[in-house]
Amino acid sequence: MVNITEYLGEIKKNWKIIIMVVLSLILISGLYTTFFMKQEYEASVKVFIGKQKFQSTTENYNNEEISLYQRLITTYSEVIKSKKLINKSINDSNVNNLSNTDEKITYDSVISNFTVNPITNTQIIEVKYKSLNPQQSYDLIYST
Repeated sequence: MVNITEYLGEIKKNWKIIIMVVLSLILISGLYTTFFMKQEYEASVKVFIGKQKFQSTTENYNNEEISLYQRLITTYSEVIKSKKLINKSINDSNVNNLSNTDEKITYDSVISNFTVNPITNTQIIEVKYKSLNPQQSYDLIYST
């Protein structure tokens, strides 16, 4: 049976090698991240589903309204991902003018990087879009 003092003795003898290995791994991961990984940008927006504003300070939501809005979130989540709405966002935001290549942005390329998440037990939907171009991410998500 090996006790802890033997382990500590081995670590003390080989501390230079251990430090060199750790620093080498940090350097390799830093170089990989800098030169080989593409930067990806994400824009997100949270949408509240409910009354626009209260008519008076005494007006509150009732349970039926809250339940209705929470059920509508599922429907709205699907509508947001619809081909018609995303194509309208592509056209309205002019994201194809931002592209460095001649490749046009299409519904299929957008939907693969597009996420719609209803936040559980709330009246909020979170919409996210990832892109290699930060301006494209922003423009597309805020035109949806």
